[in-house]
Amino acid sequence: MWFGWRGVVIRNISIIYYVFLLFIFINGIHLLLTLRKNKGHAYIKFRRNLLKDTRREVKKKLDDPKASRLLFESGLIIDSITYNSWRYMLLLGFIAGQIIIWVSGGIISPKRVGVAFLIFMFTAPIDEILGRKTVFGYVIALIKQYRKDQIDKEIFETMTQLKNLCIAQAHMPLSGDYLIEQLLKFTKMTKPAYTKLLSLWRLGYEKEACKVFGDMLDTKMSRELSNVLVKLEVMNPAELSEHLELFQNHVREERMTLYLKKQEAISYVLYAPVIASAFMIMLNFMIIVIWMDTMSLIQKL
Repeated sequence: MWFGWRGVVIRNISIIYYVFLLFIFINGIHLLLTLRKNKGHAYIKFRRNLLKDTRREVKKKLDDPKASRLLFESGLIIDSITYNSWRYMLLLGFIAGQIIIWVSGGIISPKRVGVAFLIFMFTAPIDEILGRKTVFGYVIALIKQYRKDQIDKEIFETMTQLKNLCIAQAHMPLSGDYLIEQLLKFTKMTKPAYTKLLSLWRLGYEKEACKVFGDMLDTKMSRELSNVLVKLEVMNPAELSEHLELFQNHVREERMTLYLKKQEAISYVLYAPVIASAFMIMLNFMIIVIWMDTMSLIQKL
């Protein structure tokens, strides 16, 4: 709603502003139609070049190779252009919504505007600022860690399947490409890496295939498994099964150690308020006792 002469002035200014925009829009349409009518092919060429140049400049501004690499390493299937496009579209949509609310007589909330711009700034695809991780950097790090945990979990399961295959066919030699092909059936997240491994293996590049496998998954367990896969056609199934069993036991011990450390940290967090409360009670008691003794000495004096 508009109140008093200020509201009338603001409304008149708004009307003049929108009339001016309408005038520019109509003149622009008239100019384009005239250009199209007089120039024909020249107009079409001009429009195409203008669109291409505009798209090229927008992509250049939105593209960030470092951010694209971070998004790729975290397992997200978007690049920096798509990510930044969504950020700007959401911000512009929010601004347009606020303008519509203001024009219709509503009140723009400064808190909402502030929160929107803070979210826009915090989601900027920048990993670090002055050597400190940003909110985007922390989120990407968490996603990458979750992805690595899922990859290690799947690798552990495929190792169990490989060990079962070795036990089931312990008395007959097995080719490496057959074992990898069987493992490929039990994979989901690591399927591209196993597919690349199998294709290079069949071309005769066993060592290169295992190295590429470890580099693609980029986890400690994947590199350990790549060292085992190199020996697929060197060790017999019984030895390979025993080697896998020892490695799985080592992984279980590491996981148990990590679990105990997490539980210890949680226990510290849970007991910290209790210990702090007990300390404050004792400190309060000591202060009261010392204060009472001091007051009694002062009264004696």
